[in-house]
Amino acid sequence: MRASPELTVTLWQGLLDGDWALVMHADHGEQRLLLARQNLRDTGVSQALTARERAAAKLALLGRSTKYVAYELKVSLSSASTLVASAIKKLGLRSRVELTEIFGLTRGTLPGDLCAHRFDAEGELYVLFQAPLRKLQPPGCLTEAEREVVLGVLSKQSNAEIARARQTSINTVANQLRTVYSKLGISGRFELICAC
Repeated sequence: MRASPELTVTLWQGLLDGDWALVMHADHGEQRLLLARQNLRDTGVSQALTARERAAAKLALLGRSTKYVAYELKVSLSSASTLVASAIKKLGLRSRVELTEIFGLTRGTLPGDLCAHRFDAEGELYVLFQAPLRKLQPPGCLTEAEREVVLGVLSKQSNAEIARARQTSINTVANQLRTVYSKLGISGRFELICAC
């Protein structure tokens, strides 16, 4: 059954808070599909995020560095890294990049065309979210060569793969990425993806 817009917001917030465990995610055409199962806290197998993990994940989702997360949460750098990694694992993801790609649908606001369908299967409650795919584009302030390198990063290519495709050296790609990071005031690929 399709959820109302108000319930969709509540369900989405529950997913971000770890009240739902992400079971599967896939891109289908122009849509991103996310299937989540309700976490059952009373069974002792809950994957719900702690308050600190939730705060760390939300900062990471905004593209903040681990150093920034540590500063904001007033924890050590290693603790901040552990909190982000734990949140990513509990959400059923593999990396910060995947966190941004999947949960960065909203950029802090819920798009009107995000919809949710709730259903029961074998006694468990599930929700299927559908949202349009975000079109990642390099910022306009970059040169054509820098834009090509950024498009490679957005396509999940390594520096070596980008260099091969552009018929240039790996060092040239690395230098262009450093220039892009400097222009955008960021420090790495993860923050670059968040900036696009």
